[in-house]
Amino acid sequence: MALGARIKLARQARNMTQQQLADAINWEQGAIGNVERRDSKTCSHTADIAAALNVDLGWLSTGDGQMTKSGNEAVIINHKNEDGYTVIPIFDDVALSAGAGSCPPDVEQATGYSYMLTDNIRAAGAQPDCVIQALVTGNSMEPTIMDKSPIIIDTSKADLPIRDGKIYVFRVNGELKVKRFFKSAKGDITIQSDNDIYRDEVMSNSDFREYIEIIGWVFHWPPNEKW
Repeated sequence: MALGARIKLARQARNMTQQQLADAINWEQGAIGNVERRDSKTCSHTADIAAALNVDLGWLSTGDGQMTKSGNEAVIINHKNEDGYTVIPIFDDVALSAGAGSCPPDVEQATGYSYMLTDNIRAAGAQPDCVIQALVTGNSMEPTIMDKSPIIIDTSKADLPIRDGKIYVFRVNGELKVKRFFKSAKGDITIQSDNDIYRDEVMSNSDFREYIEIIGWVFHWPPNEKW
């Protein structure tokens, strides 16, 4: 991975625009863009960029070691990450319940980061700069999504009309849930689990809009293969 690709990766992990990074180091946005695009081994502002992005200078300069942040913003992304990947912030239930379902979410509340091929995100119909990761707890979506499975969520779909059969993450009375939504011809919303032991819940459209806050559409989860 070239220096420019490492700068771009670290900037995206920090959720900064090129302009914000340029302002932080008193440089030009166009210069940041040029450095990120070209296959360069050096940059006169590397130390300033590392400080602004709170990453290891050695990693940013050479690619050796790990890209790290300190404290509650800890990030570890190894050298296998290459340009073409989207850095995805990971949120726990507390952060999501507090309102991280915006686009883009508040990455200051992220507990870590994962990554995914940007082309794969786009191929699914998701928006790369609006994806987050969370952990499913409970068995309501088994056997489709198993308990303790990581899921990737597209928060850009939160305010769009519901698509029948899609899996959504949503808040209701401060509780996070993962279910399928279906909309009837009358406008009622059926909230459905994939696990047959859970009964469907039907809400009027007005009640749904009042009590349900959609965080996003779940478009990716691990395959469930058992021995």
